[in-house]
Amino acid sequence: MSTSCVKPAIRLRGVRHNNLKNFDLDLPLGRLIIITGLSGSGKSSLAFDTLYAEGQRRYIETFSPYARQFFDRMDKPQVDSIQGIPPAIAIEQRNAVKTTRSTVGTMTEICDYMKLLWPRVARLHCRQCGKVVQKDSPQSIWQEMNWAAGPGPQPRRAVLITFELPLSEKLSLSESLTLIAKQGYQRLLGPENALPEAPTADPIQRDNAADALALPDQESVAGSRLRILRIDEALACFSKAPPKTLIVIQDRVALEESQRARFVEACEQAYHFGKGKLAVYALDSAQVWRFSNRLHCAACDLEYREPSAALFSFNHPVGACPACRGFGRTIAIDYNLAIPDRTRTLAQGAVKPWQTGQGAECQEDLLRFCKLRQAPVHIPFQELPQKWQDWLMDGDPDYGKDAAHEWPHAWYGVKGYFRWLESKAYKMHVRVLLSRYRIYSACPACQGQRFQPEALLFKVKQGAARSLTLADFYQLTVRDALQFIERLASEQKRAKPSDPLQLALLEVRSRLAYLAEVGLGYLTLDRPTRTLSGGETERVNLTTCLGSRLVNTLFVLDEPSVGLHPRDTQRLVRILERLRDLGNTIVVVEHEAGVMRAADHIVDLGPGHGETGGCVVFQGAYAELLRSAQSITGQYLSGRRQIEIPVRRPVDLSGGGPKLVIAQAARHNLKNLTVEIPLQRLVCVTGVSGSGKTTLVREVLFPALEGRLKEAQANSRRPDADRQTDAVKAETRSPGAEEADTESENGNGDNEESALGPPPSALEGWEHLGRVILVDQSSLGKTPRSNPAVYIGAFQDIRELFAQTDLARQRGLSASAFSFNSAQGQCERCRGAGFEKIEMQFLSDVYIRCPDCNGRRYRSHILEITLGSRPASAGAEPSFSQVVSKNGAPRTKNSVGAGAPGLRLPERSAKKGRSRGQPACSAWEWSIADLLEATVDEVIGFLSGFDSSRAAARAKESLQLLQEVGLGYLRLGQPINTLSGGESQRLKLVSHLAECIQGGTVSDKPALFLFDEPTTGLHFDDVRVLLQVFQRLVEAGHSVLVIEHNLELIKCADWLIDLGPEAGEEGGRIVAQGRPEQVRACPESHTGQALANLGAWD
Repeated sequence: MSTSCVKPAIRLRGVRHNNLKNFDLDLPLGRLIIITGLSGSGKSSLAFDTLYAEGQRRYIETFSPYARQFFDRMDKPQVDSIQGIPPAIAIEQRNAVKTTRSTVGTMTEICDYMKLLWPRVARLHCRQCGKVVQKDSPQSIWQEMNWAAGPGPQPRRAVLITFELPLSEKLSLSESLTLIAKQGYQRLLGPENALPEAPTADPIQRDNAADALALPDQESVAGSRLRILRIDEALACFSKAPPKTLIVIQDRVALEESQRARFVEACEQAYHFGKGKLAVYALDSAQVWRFSNRLHCAACDLEYREPSAALFSFNHPVGACPACRGFGRTIAIDYNLAIPDRTRTLAQGAVKPWQTGQGAECQEDLLRFCKLRQAPVHIPFQELPQKWQDWLMDGDPDYGKDAAHEWPHAWYGVKGYFRWLESKAYKMHVRVLLSRYRIYSACPACQGQRFQPEALLFKVKQGAARSLTLADFYQLTVRDALQFIERLASEQKRAKPSDPLQLALLEVRSRLAYLAEVGLGYLTLDRPTRTLSGGETERVNLTTCLGSRLVNTLFVLDEPSVGLHPRDTQRLVRILERLRDLGNTIVVVEHEAGVMRAADHIVDLGPGHGETGGCVVFQGAYAELLRSAQSITGQYLSGRRQIEIPVRRPVDLSGGGPKLVIAQAARHNLKNLTVEIPLQRLVCVTGVSGSGKTTLVREVLFPALEGRLKEAQANSRRPDADRQTDAVKAETRSPGAEEADTESENGNGDNEESALGPPPSALEGWEHLGRVILVDQSSLGKTPRSNPAVYIGAFQDIRELFAQTDLARQRGLSASAFSFNSAQGQCERCRGAGFEKIEMQFLSDVYIRCPDCNGRRYRSHILEITLGSRPASAGAEPSFSQVVSKNGAPRTKNSVGAGAPGLRLPERSAKKGRSRGQPACSAWEWSIADLLEATVDEVIGFLSGFDSSRAAARAKESLQLLQEVGLGYLRLGQPINTLSGGESQRLKLVSHLAECIQGGTVSDKPALFLFDEPTTGLHFDDVRVLLQVFQRLVEAGHSVLVIEHNLELIKCADWLIDLGPEAGEEGGRIVAQGRPEQVRACPESHTGQALANLGAWD
């Protein structure tokens, strides 16, 4: 009888977590599985909230009963059953590391291997003379002495092997000499002038001319040459000047092969009595060789301790720099922050912390002492003579010397003020004040290298003229570090595979190769983890998992291709396939077409966002997905649906059109670039990962432009004050001011505090702009108390709407009572958090739902107050066009907002709370908690029933912006620390647009919007929606500059700037620039090649 073969799979039944629609799903084990779909369709709910959560929960079931009692209170995935699931590991984009102690090296465990490897491959160098310090064995001494004697047949020299013996204070010189003689020693080395006048019959002295060793002057004793002395005559020789040590001759040996055994034996004895030190004197020259069997520099007489693994760890007290404790940086006061506007005079309040609060007393002290010292107070600080600038900063000379030189009799200065604050740092408000003026700077002791000085003495030679410390190795890029390790491994070919050195080299090499293969070859090993983007963090974690060589494990990844150029996508695919081939199951939430093509199994969720999603639209192979009629993903991949390219706006950089010009950009790997950026256009900066895109936009353009605009804004606010200052300067200018100005212009000023830092890159065309807005992927917050409604300011209007109800007025509840951050309305047990934290000793902290409020955050009497609404159309007239238009002119209806899917709003009640999936009804009653659990799309429909409420209208207007940027599926109360990088970026954009709604535009001039990979986490169709938002911004007269790798957005740009050609030091140049069609035709551009492979799109 034949039996059917059942393939192993993860079997999910009745999956209904969040918006998932109670479906069944089988996922094959040991395969690369892609979960895709529209944003908010339920991908993360399936991958992380269901698969990963259940895999973790079953692993936790193996823990002790004490630990399980806390985990049993955790929310379980809403699913009927899951079978066949292995232990799970999640690799997410979220970067929760905030300390600089964590680096790429520590995160990938490379530092753990290097601290074991470095003592074995590095050589110690003396801190004083710089020579190599090593242990000298008798055999190595013999080899060095024979090399010094010279090759070939020639008379071999004779040498004296000696050791030094310190004299004890408890024994007389005579007793010490007697003990030496009893050990069998007959001769010493002593100064020539210490010999008695009577001649000696010593045969050695007769054989050696004048019986004097022609030693160099630095080896002389008391300025005289050394002679060989007999023990019995040494007492008379040293009677006038007793020495502190005696140089005992162990043996006289000729450097001949027949004398090798005698030489080695003499060295061993000299080491024994000389406590590990000996010296070899040549009888026919002035040469002396000193040796030690310990880490001791004989020339400098410096002793070094044996290296340990802890010495090469900056996270260990033994190896960390004592000044910065291994952080590589220290905290100091930035006096540029204390005096931010140097065009202000002392009377106008140049010192910022003295303008408000208790600091105002210091301003009064300053003016009083300026009057006593006759210091000018109506001259801008930057034009003050150097002596008055120093006086303001340092205070009176000898301040603090005695009571007469202290306040209130003497001036303490800005530095004295901050020293006083430091002494009061035990007070919370003082620490908050200090934090505003502190800055991190490289540790002056270790220069940012993190290690203590002794660890930096161990170096490995690289090339002919350079030696690397371990700190230097960590500063290498991954590519250069890989080459360095491969060279070390090639030098260890004779070592056995089981040698610990070979094993450590293998682990380090494999991890570095993984990092380079996933497109992170431009990172340095000392790069702090907290500075990595979400995509970089995920790929570094992926490398760690590969290095651990786990098998039969479920890996769940969240868009690992984020931040990768299309050229590097195939490298990532090879890493995923390698991880799968080890016997693991890989589940990836992904939108990248290149990754989906390599998948063994694809699950497409949809068909819409939020409540309109959560269904399995398709599952199967990639080829079948292309033929699926129901899958929007398949339609885009097959070309049946495309993102249409808008009509390109003309760009003429040589004409008179507005443009930004960045000249001499040389930060990091930028090669002295000159970049022209057309304004009022959609411009995309692209290039391979690590080519310098972020450096150009975020570290060069943004700070330079922001500084120019702030300076112009400050000058425009003070025209009258400037005229008054000019008049006063003409009357009160001191005699030394002209000299100070000349010195400042020549750059000879030595006051560090008054320096404004290195000049930024030259910037032209900034006067065309009124504002620059950076919208990046950085986290919006660490606390779950903030949500999208709070962030964009809509929650205040919603709370006012609830406060206007009759029941709220009867109970005397104001709008603040409906805030879960207010003690008046928040749950008393969880304080409005909705959960309780259980701290675990060896595991991550556990968060459980609050049993009092059931996670709803509010007290019961607050939840009794509900709002009633009747259904209305969710597709009301959007306000986006009025927001982005700088002149407020009316525009046509926005198709983005009108394209939101139809909604079925669920029934809600104050008692039952939110109930998903129930049939729509003619009216709803929602509490404040119900509203926070609803999606943005649902809330907009709910608020449409309050036409007469101005608060509801304002809230709806702000929430429509979320809908129009594709975030209508977000729950209104979703903590912002759970948002992805792309969601955070779009939420920031909405926040800026909401500011325009509430307070009007900041300037009559247009703005420049800077975006850092805004398509992160977006489906093809969501990219289309976001692109329409960008087009509306440009049509309104603004400029949009995007750092991007997504080809669908790149092909729609008006102008491209492609950096490269490679990453790191091989990048930082402009490979191509122009319209996308022009870049596509450039053979040197990797972006152009990717655009050419995209097919016909122009």
